[in-house]
Amino acid sequence: MINITGIDHVVLWVADVERSKHFYTDVLGMEVESEDDTRVMLKTSPAHRIGLYKRQDGKEIGFENEMHHVGFTVAAGATREEIKAELQSKGLAVWARDGDPTCIYFIDPDGHDLQIHIRDVVYGTRE
Repeated sequence: MINITGIDHVVLWVADVERSKHFYTDVLGMEVESEDDTRVMLKTSPAHRIGLYKRQDGKEIGFENEMHHVGFTVAAGATREEIKAELQSKGLAVWARDGDPTCIYFIDPDGHDLQIHIRDVVYGTRE
């Protein structure tokens, strides 16, 4: 039996690879691992990566077939209020589930739902 222990990478279709690369590097602090004209692989650590691939010319993303969202963890010590303020300072709309102090949601330039999960609020530590 295969025992999955984490996510190696997630791939998102994007309209403009360069625009999306800047969003993920400038707003979320990811680093470029590799890139070419049609894709960029970004990393938060060697084990956590996201791929941004240029979608086919003129094709709209079928969100009913897309994933629901990507959830990210953050470095220890950041509060929900600090993260929310930082994202809002970049012009992003931010929301959360009522009564849930662990999550913040926002949308990337291509309409993908993203989440920052503040793990130590519930679990006492970040992994």
